[in-house]
Amino acid sequence: MEVEPVVRSVLTAAGASPDQTGVQLLVAAGAERTSVMADERALSRVLTLLVQRGMQRSAGGGHIRVSWLKPSESRVSIVVCDGAATAPEEFPQADRLAESMGGEVVVWVHPAGGGAHHLNLPAAETRHHRPPDGAIRARRTYPRLDDETSPMTVVYVEDNPANLELVEEALGARAGVTLLTATRGLAGLDLARDALPDLVLLDLDLPDMGGEEVLRRLLVDRRTSHIPVVVVSADASPRVRRRLIESGAAAFVTKPLDIPRFLGLVDDPPWRPASDHFSDDQKELSL
Repeated sequence: MEVEPVVRSVLTAAGASPDQTGVQLLVAAGAERTSVMADERALSRVLTLLVQRGMQRSAGGGHIRVSWLKPSESRVSIVVCDGAATAPEEFPQADRLAESMGGEVVVWVHPAGGGAHHLNLPAAETRHHRPPDGAIRARRTYPRLDDETSPMTVVYVEDNPANLELVEEALGARAGVTLLTATRGLAGLDLARDALPDLVLLDLDLPDMGGEEVLRRLLVDRRTSHIPVVVVSADASPRVRRRLIESGAAAFVTKPLDIPRFLGLVDDPPWRPASDHFSDDQKELSL
């Protein structure tokens, strides 16, 4: 996810005019097209909290400046600096949001007074060990625990790092599973066509196209139409669930995942090969 569009969106949303607040909001752009591995809503929320805190500290005059840099190949630092003379304080709510994305909020104090909040996040290229298109993660194969389990390949299309890690850890307990992941819909389509996996796990909220469109393209493509697609979404409304099942999803599971039941789905799926048929009741799984 690119940093600059999110920063500009947050500043626009926060942007009461300087005439009204005495505070000027500035973007000091950093490394071109810098990307982080983060959930867009969580990133927007933590930046909004930091900007609002800065506006409170600078009330009556000053500015808020947001910049970003890449101090190493693995980290991106987004810096929110205000014009207050006093040092910024710890911000537990922002800390928790940052931690949910694998990052942290660090308070930097200037020796002469004032300071800044540094939001440190994993750089997208490193977190995913991805090729230049920035969308496909490296292959990860877990060791087989017995000789009777058949190998299985799973493609997971998801841009939230916390969800990716959760599924990685969960499948780590399963024998012979090869997990391939993509953070964008188009990359997920390419990955499914190339790998022809046994199962596709599909998030609905992707940065480049909706999950429903990814599902439709998988089902109409002769190369992938036989592959069961399990939708994984936080939207558990009956209307959405029914629409996706009727569109051809093999099953629907809700976030946050109930890991034992999720693994039960992988170990003993309710679907059958494409030549068989099964009921909608079997498909609708609320995990």
